[in-house]
Amino acid sequence: CLTVFAVMQGAVSARPWEGMVILEPREWVGQRLPILGEIDLGDELSRGEWLVVLFRHDCPLCDRELPRYAELAQQWNITGAPGRIAAIEVPPFGDDMAVATKLGGLRYGRLSDRRVWFVTTPTLMRIIDGEVKAVNDEPALLPATSNEKNVPSREHRRVTHVR
Repeated sequence: CLTVFAVMQGAVSARPWEGMVILEPREWVGQRLPILGEIDLGDELSRGEWLVVLFRHDCPLCDRELPRYAELAQQWNITGAPGRIAAIEVPPFGDDMAVATKLGGLRYGRLSDRRVWFVTTPTLMRIIDGEVKAVNDEPALLPATSNEKNVPSREHRRVTHVR
């Protein structure tokens, strides 16, 4: 039974002895992404425009949705859309080769495995220069030049997968 959690609303607030963090990305809109320092691509994500997808390797919904984002990334590359797409894996991590196969051309990163993270997956965030602009909100997530109908539907992204 898990009874004590640190809630992350703008800063990493987990006490070291607890090691568990509940991520509440909807609370981060308008703020600097508080987990940038916990992501191996944090420096890269702090510059430019990104669509960030938090996923778990053992999440069936993520398995279904990630190829769609890889396809969207290819379209953005072809059309010159300003954004890039990064898939950030939430630990525990899967087999590197299996994960790479799922991701296609997405930029791949990992959330630190020093904590136990609780988050709904897949979670989408639009980030510009490290600031969270939107979370799981289709129109606000996409750069103006992209094709919105290629984004997975909102109801699919609301399933919680917790490990």
